[in-house]
Amino acid sequence: VLDVGEVWTYSATHEVTQEEMNTGNAIVNVARVTTEQTTEQQDDASTTVIQCPGLTIVKDVDKTTVSAAGTVLTYTINVTNTGNITLTNVVVTNTIAALGNLSRRVLGPLDLDPGEGAVFNDSYTVPLDSCGPYRDTFFASGADKCFGRLVTDSDFQDCPGTNRPSIRSEEHTSE
Repeated sequence: VLDVGEVWTYSATHEVTQEEMNTGNAIVNVARVTTEQTTEQQDDASTTVIQCPGLTIVKDVDKTTVSAAGTVLTYTINVTNTGNITLTNVVVTNTIAALGNLSRRVLGPLDLDPGEGAVFNDSYTVPLDSCGPYRDTFFASGADKCFGRLVTDSDFQDCPGTNRPSIRSEEHTSE
């Protein structure tokens, strides 16, 4: 029995789900009270969901210098969802200056949950006519799950060329 002037206080908790973060809609909680003597009463409390999509890409190469054509360079690439919502259709491309700015997909499409990452390798052989220096660039992009907003990041590796011309001169004299 709730007496006149008496207040009963209740509390409830709710753990926010990843789906609620991905959707981005306000989280609304409604409380209702009924009695035999009154009509139903209700009130709600609303919490705004703030979405922060984010993506990073980090690239490392196994050799920082090369001195001969035919050297194989192997890159380790780490792409990570640094935001708080799931990213979909994440694609990583590699643009290789030493191969005439050839651009190719090296990963994806895939989905990354917040904090999730993917690590992979890509390699190619330095061509004979690589005069360098040149820049090898990786580009990652993905879209947030509900609204399709694009997030991007890129990383690059500066590489020296292999073409190091030299002349050797010898002088011979006769006695």
